[in-house]
Amino acid sequence: MTRDIHEVHSSHSRPEPKAVEKAKILVADDDQSLRELVKDILNGEYLVVEAGDGREAIKQAVEQRPSLILMDILMPFKDGFLACNEIKSHPQTRNIPVMMISGVDSECNKFLASTSGSSGYLAKPFTPEELLRAIDRLLGGHSPSGQSHS
Repeated sequence: MTRDIHEVHSSHSRPEPKAVEKAKILVADDDQSLRELVKDILNGEYLVVEAGDGREAIKQAVEQRPSLILMDILMPFKDGFLACNEIKSHPQTRNIPVMMISGVDSECNKFLASTSGSSGYLAKPFTPEELLRAIDRLLGGHSPSGQSHS
């Protein structure tokens, strides 16, 4: 039996291109209004997962495997330094960059953040542009939409 060239071609058609997946960002902060603000700033460019304390941040990091974690320092149950240290000690999450965010912009906090394994530090209050630039820097320089925020 011979098959028409069009039949052969149509049976071996190319797969549909996959949609570009959004990077997932875990926002760990006990301040609900700050988590909402960050979600508004990221405005659909990123998939945002939330945690309200350090223990929940660790749990979400393991379960969700985000591309980046934004971690407040002062949180209940487990502070950001301890949560970051634990995330960096876990085989499934050790390579996830963690950016510490804090209302205290001190050299001591920056030092403690770096020794706990964080990849960056952002002081509150921050502008949307500062947050987006910091995220771009930690995720390789570009947002999922291809826009640079520099």
